[in-house]
Amino acid sequence: MSDYYSVLGVSKGASSEEIKKAYRKLAMQYHPDKNPNDKAAEAKFKEINDAYQVLGDEAKKQKYDQYGHSAYTGSGGGHSQGGGGGGFDFDFNDIFGSFFGGSNTGGSRRRSSNPFETQQESSHDGDDLRYNLEITLKDAFDGLKKTISYTSIIKCGDCNGLGGKDVKTCQHCNGSGRTRVQKGFFIVEQTCFHCGGTGKKIQNVCKTCSGSGAIKGKRDVEVNIPRGVENESRIKMPGYGEYPGGGGKYGDLYVVVQIKPHDFFVREGANLFCKVPVKFTTSILGGEIIVPTIAGASVAVKVPEGSQQGQRLKLAGKGMPSRNGLFGDMIIELNIEMPTNLSKDQKDILQKLDGDIGQNSNPKVKIFADKIKSMFSGQ
Repeated sequence: MSDYYSVLGVSKGASSEEIKKAYRKLAMQYHPDKNPNDKAAEAKFKEINDAYQVLGDEAKKQKYDQYGHSAYTGSGGGHSQGGGGGGFDFDFNDIFGSFFGGSNTGGSRRRSSNPFETQQESSHDGDDLRYNLEITLKDAFDGLKKTISYTSIIKCGDCNGLGGKDVKTCQHCNGSGRTRVQKGFFIVEQTCFHCGGTGKKIQNVCKTCSGSGAIKGKRDVEVNIPRGVENESRIKMPGYGEYPGGGGKYGDLYVVVQIKPHDFFVREGANLFCKVPVKFTTSILGGEIIVPTIAGASVAVKVPEGSQQGQRLKLAGKGMPSRNGLFGDMIIELNIEMPTNLSKDQKDILQKLDGDIGQNSNPKVKIFADKIKSMFSGQ
């Protein structure tokens, strides 16, 4: 039995996308419609399908990489049962999953719980796609509509995605895309290799798409970004994924919002945090500072007399909008700046002021001095 990687002509380290592309190319080359009455091509087509059923599924691929063909073949030509001969411990759910509905080319498309994983090819649903959309924090505050453009697999316009003209139901599977064969004591359902799981036979193959029904093309879609959207939010665009060919259904597009860091604000949920430099005289005497808001306006904020380094002031409702229609808060952290490059006269004034200010005006300094005295008073 040939190595599955060799059958598809890929290396063992090939990605899922490389494996899929290799499969599509070979399946198109050896498809029974292109090679009528060619038993060798028919056998090759079946071998290609068998290889992709394993390598196209990550869980099966891992078992194959570990155990080789023994992971999926037994003494009776069927799948190995746990504890029988090979001594490997297999899950019966995995075994029957590969028999019934485990095919990568027929039946309904397997949907992963993670919408961004590469989905398995089928005749019904296409692959889902991910698009990273970078926006600013102001965009997230306002909300916006944005048209994005991307390249994906789309429906062939010349054959309307069917792969050709005079499309008839496959007589071998009666249009189901599945056939049943006897394997030991089991009746196993598998992909019909006469039609590749499509359930259809194309009489006149489309030259534009070579019978696949799908081509690469550009798509545009307008995405509505809601107000208050958070970083890494996913917006689902149904039907804007890839087209699977054969009259199947488009997959979905997931737009992932990525918000660029802001120069002034740091976001935590619906709240916005910022640091504002304040003159030391303002922190001592009190006063007002002007600060910008994410909405674009500036507001005057009162700094209390005697404000300390790192002290926070809250502007209620000046943060980001949330889903319940309310707004978060804007939190201002005071960064008190000490003056530099003072003149001699300025230093003299400060020196006199320092002598006039008693310890009661600096309670933390007084407490610290008292602790030092108590530490050394017993010596």
